[in-house]
Amino acid sequence: MKILMKRELLRAVIGLCLIALEDGARAEVVANGGLEPLPGDTFKSVMPGASYAGWRSVGSGDIEFTTDQTAVPGGFFGPMAEGSGCVDLNGIRYQGAVSQMLTNKPGVDYAVCFAMSGNPGVLGTPRRGTKTMDVTWGGTNVGSFVFTHLPTDTQTNIRWEYHKIYVTGTGLDEIRFTSTSGTYNDAGPVIDDISVSPLPDTYLAVRVSQVELCWNSLSNFTYQLQYRSMLTTNLWLPFGGPVLGIDGVICTNDTVVPGELQKYYRVIRVP
Repeated sequence: MKILMKRELLRAVIGLCLIALEDGARAEVVANGGLEPLPGDTFKSVMPGASYAGWRSVGSGDIEFTTDQTAVPGGFFGPMAEGSGCVDLNGIRYQGAVSQMLTNKPGVDYAVCFAMSGNPGVLGTPRRGTKTMDVTWGGTNVGSFVFTHLPTDTQTNIRWEYHKIYVTGTGLDEIRFTSTSGTYNDAGPVIDDISVSPLPDTYLAVRVSQVELCWNSLSNFTYQLQYRSMLTTNLWLPFGGPVLGIDGVICTNDTVVPGELQKYYRVIRVP
């Protein structure tokens, strides 16, 4: 399977992964990309093999859907990168994973965007060791990612980093986020704001800034370069003044203005 890999680390919270579509539209390739819990839930632990809110827990450990209404020492878990929910890939049983089967268009290139953070541990019991995870597309690893905590990171001050990967669809592909963090059983990498958007078609535009107009000339003759276009109602008008021949080639330039109507040129000998 063809995989196009590229990673960009963008330190911002919102708006950086809305790419590839015109007019503000967003591809609905991923269901519940914001990892929102089901109505009425403010926290949900999902065991391996179980499905919840459009996603499936597929790792060796459980995962946790956490919201900005999840009470933690000092307040509530957050803020989220998008919406009100996110997923901690380390529940209470070390490394977990979450996946979804995505219907897409075969041969089309897609941008996979997501926000990554880490669970820094409860107040007074920090878990600020580096958090790591892998992302796979169709069973192939397309990126390994690292989140490094700052001393100021707390469960009430979650900090996000955005990443982007390019992949190619085959028609039906599994996207999977797998924790590779084994330092803490209950505080792993955290993900949110997942999107899979088709890239715009590549097109080629040929542009010129000027044209060079050349003609052969003889001495003792005078030449007049002329042009016409729809703006001149197809009447031939002088382009510059008369030019004396030199027994050689004479050249001049005309600037091409973007959007200007097509011009035609000719040169005539004048008395």
